[in-house]
Amino acid sequence: MLAFIKSSTLYTVKIKLLILYILNVLDFLFTFFLLNTGLFQEINPFMINVMSHTGSALLLKIMLPAFLLLYLSIRFKSATPHQLKVSNYFINAMNVIYLMILASHILWCILALGLCLYMNVIL
Repeated sequence: MLAFIKSSTLYTVKIKLLILYILNVLDFLFTFFLLNTGLFQEINPFMINVMSHTGSALLLKIMLPAFLLLYLSIRFKSATPHQLKVSNYFINAMNVIYLMILASHILWCILALGLCLYMNVIL
C-alpha cells in the first residue's frame, strides 16, 4: 500500500485520480442524504445554495469534476516524471482530505440512523 501511495507512474496517478473522483461522488451522496434527513445543514458556504438545487449540485459535484479529472488524465500523458511526482503529492493530499470528510459523513450517518431508531422506539 505504501508503494502505491509513493508511486507516481502515469498508471498509478490515473488510478488515484479515479479514486479522487469516487471519493468526490461519495461525498456528494452522503451530503445529499444527510441534508435530506433535516437534521443537518451544509457548512461549506460555497455549497449552501448549490446543494439546495439538485440539478446544480449534480452539475457542480459530479459532472464538472468528471470533466476536469478526465482533462487532467489526458494531460498527464505528456507530463514529465517530475510533474507526475508533484501531482502525485497533491492528489494523495486531496484523497486523504476526502477520506477524512467521508469518515465524518459515515459517523454522522450512524448517529442519524441511531437517532431515528431511538425516536421511533420512544414514539
